[in-house]
Amino acid sequence: TNHLDLDAVIWLQLHLAESKLTCLIVSHDQHFLNCVATDILLLDSRELHAFDDTDYDGFKKKHASFVAQRRKKAEAAQKEASRLQRELSKGGGAGATKSGRRVAKERLEEIKATAPASTREYAVKFAIEAAARKLNPPLITMEAVTFGYGPRLLFRGLGFDLSMDSRVALVGPNGCGKSTFLQLLEGSLTPDDGVVEQANGRLRIGRYSQHWVNQLPGGVSPVEHLFSLLGERPERGSPLYQQVRQELGEKGLPSSAHDLKIKDLSGGQKARVAFAAISTVRPHVLLLDEPTNHMDLDSVEWLEGYLREQTSKLALVLVSHDREFLDRVCTKMVETEYGVTHSYPGNYRSFLKLKGERVRLATAAWEAQQKEIKALKADVSRLRNNEAAAATVRAKERALAELQPGGDKHMPKPFTARARFGFRFPPAPRCSKELIELEGVEHGYGGSTLFSDVDLCIERGDRIAIIGPNGAGKSTLLRLILGTETPRRGRAEVVAPNAVTRYFEQDQANALPLDKTVLQTVQDASASTDHTYEELRALLGKFMFKGEKVEDTLSLLSGGEKARVALCRMLLE
Repeated sequence: TNHLDLDAVIWLQLHLAESKLTCLIVSHDQHFLNCVATDILLLDSRELHAFDDTDYDGFKKKHASFVAQRRKKAEAAQKEASRLQRELSKGGGAGATKSGRRVAKERLEEIKATAPASTREYAVKFAIEAAARKLNPPLITMEAVTFGYGPRLLFRGLGFDLSMDSRVALVGPNGCGKSTFLQLLEGSLTPDDGVVEQANGRLRIGRYSQHWVNQLPGGVSPVEHLFSLLGERPERGSPLYQQVRQELGEKGLPSSAHDLKIKDLSGGQKARVAFAAISTVRPHVLLLDEPTNHMDLDSVEWLEGYLREQTSKLALVLVSHDREFLDRVCTKMVETEYGVTHSYPGNYRSFLKLKGERVRLATAAWEAQQKEIKALKADVSRLRNNEAAAATVRAKERALAELQPGGDKHMPKPFTARARFGFRFPPAPRCSKELIELEGVEHGYGGSTLFSDVDLCIERGDRIAIIGPNGAGKSTLLRLILGTETPRRGRAEVVAPNAVTRYFEQDQANALPLDKTVLQTVQDASASTDHTYEELRALLGKFMFKGEKVEDTLSLLSGGEKARVALCRMLLE
């Protein structure tokens, strides 16, 4: 769901919930998991734990009990180990005899071998130090802003004010200009018409973009990257060196990853580096473009809490398709559709109600105006040849002109809901009940181990969510199943002989041929099939690419539109 708009996410969750397909899902969207998942796999601290017959909310309840039981068991084992150590050192109890000492040593080794892996070595604290100096509001003002790309108009007459206590969400379909809105606020884009002003020229902006995660310098370490932003050279042991490492740790990057090359980090770990970089700015304003895409669930909850508490210190404008996140964080929604923006107070749930009411009232007013226009036209036509009614005809013609396009009282037709995103996965061939097996699997990179002793059987029709902290190996587990990586030990494979597998990875949209058009991309993907041109155009229509849109080059598409192209291409390969 990372780059899909809300309509597409809602459709996908409904389709998967009704589908008979077997699904393995890595996602940090809690609402999506509640609607889709029937089982949960938790990958954490090098161990895999199964929670069967539950959605995410049910998992949280079971997990709390699981953690409590595990802690109680670990405490009992620790007490037993301490007792045995004392007896062995003092020669009492089990240490009183040679056989007793042998049994005690064997038991100590057993306790050590079966002890649960240590919990995470970091505590996530998504505190971003704000600017010490406050500025007078408004921090950013947009007046009568118009902007577009070539003939494609995104904004017309846009007005917007941003104050220190603002927590604003930008919503709308893929390609409506949400990321562009953030760039106009930041000043990295200049409007075609109108004005964007920042407070006193002293405004400091921290911006996180969904695309920047993959544009971080891969050849340096996180520590080196932050030092480059500070204009300093890293010196081990210096106060600044310790401060940089602490900053990375508080953003949830474990110390073992501080000196790795950024290109070797997971998507979530790269996101943490990007957030640590924002902290070096000490901003007045945060502009966040899909901040939760690469975060694990614990980090999302920390970020939610932090943003809710910072109303007096930071202004916030964000783009997100995580409905729960929008509900909990934002107090104002700005929707852009067909070049026009509307603002609504409240969170996302309030926005849905208020928008529905606005559209209902606007539609009723437009329909009433259409009736009035029709009545005026009928009166003019009926009285036109009556000389005695000439003054009345002229008055009605003036009234009609005011209601027509260009008139002072003209009311444009409210935008009707566009066609919904939607397609159906083709039916899969019949196969055996057991689809995927993992037996004694251990895997990791370099000297680190991600997980070990993994045994798992996935059956036809299962819809399993794999969750866990960033860097735990969730995507790695999928690659082992697909065979693109080989485990250090054990086996992981699709065992059903006629099973058809498809893999949609989180960065698949970024691997598209950006110099090609939408149509050329799906034509290349279907080269080995017998799909006709008409069938491909019909399929693209289901993915919301119609008319001249199929001739757009991929480099001009939004992140969500690229995700739809990648999903369409996956079905054709």
